[in-house]
Amino acid sequence: PAPQATNAAADSGCLSTLSQAICPECLGGRRHAGFSRAQQFLMWKDVIVLSMDSWSDWAVAISFFAAGDGWWFGFTVIFLAASGLLAVAQLSDSAVLDHHPVVNFFISATGCGPLALAYRAVKEQDPDIFEDVIAFLKSVESMFEALPMLLLQVYVGFSYGEFDPSSEQYNGLLLFSTFW
Repeated sequence: PAPQATNAAADSGCLSTLSQAICPECLGGRRHAGFSRAQQFLMWKDVIVLSMDSWSDWAVAISFFAAGDGWWFGFTVIFLAASGLLAVAQLSDSAVLDHHPVVNFFISATGCGPLALAYRAVKEQDPDIFEDVIAFLKSVESMFEALPMLLLQVYVGFSYGEFDPSSEQYNGLLLFSTFW
């Protein structure tokens, strides 16, 4: 039989459900909040990687806007919004986010969807919620946001010399976001 989830929160003094998932005293190999140590590691890895990718893309969009590159800013926002809309559809259909659709879009489009998903999974002590939905979010993100953004960023970076450190147009943020 599968190991039972333990209430390590009471023993370790964890104050909230989210802190229980990352509590160092609860990572001693026991199941905590329904998650094994490996599941916790993989969940937080996905949250960090997907969120950082989205946040770095938004930072690039803001840098395009600040530099007056309206076209590149527009394309970047379109790719990020399309990915956010598809993520909202999945998160709403699977009842992971039960907020107003506008709130769900904001959560997804800003890159906080994986964090909200992880919070819900920890709160309900159900790792399957996270594992099932994150697989879909990864595929949507790679097809509708990551690949178009990569192509756009590589084109802009090489065409305008923004990858060349000796150029006046050098954009380190664009370089970081492209290869993150």
